[in-house]
Amino acid sequence: MPPDCIGKGPSRTKIMLVGEQPGDKEDLAGHPFVGPAGKLLNEALAEAGIARDEVYITNVVKHFKWARSPRGKSRIG
Repeated sequence: MPPDCIGKGPSRTKIMLVGEQPGDKEDLAGHPFVGPAGKLLNEALAEAGIARDEVYITNVVKHFKWARSPRGKSRIG
């Protein structure tokens, strides 16, 4: 598993954000908060005057397993 799957950001920081589980975009990219939730997070951090690269960001759930389904691949919780 690539290191970014664990989390992203400085190892020494005053702020750590932990999300519940990655969305599809996060799971596929292997980076936390890069999908729609990441866009919202970026806007909230900017409004608060906090640079995203000053925050350690991760998820409790790291990745999902995938299985074939009639519609392609389906994520298995």
